[in-house]
Amino acid sequence: MAKNNYFLTKTNMDKKILFLPSETDDAGQSLNIATLPVVPSDCHLFLRKEPEDDTRYVSNLHHHHMLWFCLDGKGAVKIDNTPYILGSGEALLLHPGQLHSRIPLNGEKVQWLLVRFTLQNEPEWLTLLRNQIFCVDGTISKLLNEFRSSCAAYHEETDPETRKITAEECLLRLGLLLNSLRSFASISPLNSPDEENSSLIKQLCRQFVGATGVKKTFSAIARENGISPGHLRRLFKQATGGTPGYARSNELLIRAERLLSHSQLNVSEIANRLGFGSIYAFSRFYKKHRGISPLQFRKKVKSGK
Repeated sequence: MAKNNYFLTKTNMDKKILFLPSETDDAGQSLNIATLPVVPSDCHLFLRKEPEDDTRYVSNLHHHHMLWFCLDGKGAVKIDNTPYILGSGEALLLHPGQLHSRIPLNGEKVQWLLVRFTLQNEPEWLTLLRNQIFCVDGTISKLLNEFRSSCAAYHEETDPETRKITAEECLLRLGLLLNSLRSFASISPLNSPDEENSSLIKQLCRQFVGATGVKKTFSAIARENGISPGHLRRLFKQATGGTPGYARSNELLIRAERLLSHSQLNVSEIANRLGFGSIYAFSRFYKKHRGISPLQFRKKVKSGK
């Protein structure tokens, strides 16, 4: 099968020409992490199709980021031993150091578009997209098509000077595409101008919300940071607009539904991955917030109702 591969590099790119969506584009519970821009320094674009003859599903590990787009059909990707199922118009972002591979999905046909790239610096908000499946529509779809068109023009260009300019355009458009994903990170600027408190809350978010599978009480985290639990709760609410308990529950529900919808893990395995002591504790938690059991949610997703 012919493989379309475009590789380009730009070593000195002006950050000022990259912009972020407006703050009103952010959705969901705010984690309040600084909205620094993403600046790619090189990229590699290529297409893959399945099923292929003599396909070898080899696990890969590299030190780049990778956007994984499902252009058509339905396919599966295994990331750190967890399979994710993507349909047409869906994508996910892999981070450096994540073991990944394509895996067969019952003979389903799929066309992948993979974009491997390197960042000068990785802002904190980008880490919130780790393994998150998102829909490619609206602005994101438009930016993706413009990026692909620029890459095609770069591939066809023969004049060295024009080729250099086209390469800069490709990286600019990739930067715009990447920064448009910020809405999926559910973040907004910190309300508190106090730099010390802002840093503390960001650290708290990573410990309390982001520590999947790690059992830590709010009081224990407060003591580790040398502050009273009551004062830390007030700082947390001031910065996020919600309580720590709400933030953790909301994050667990998002992760649970992502795994129930897109992975082949059973409910017991998902409960363990999310840090619940048993499948029963996980089911009680989920039903309390959603009104149905995790298994009922999974059946509902698969039936499309």
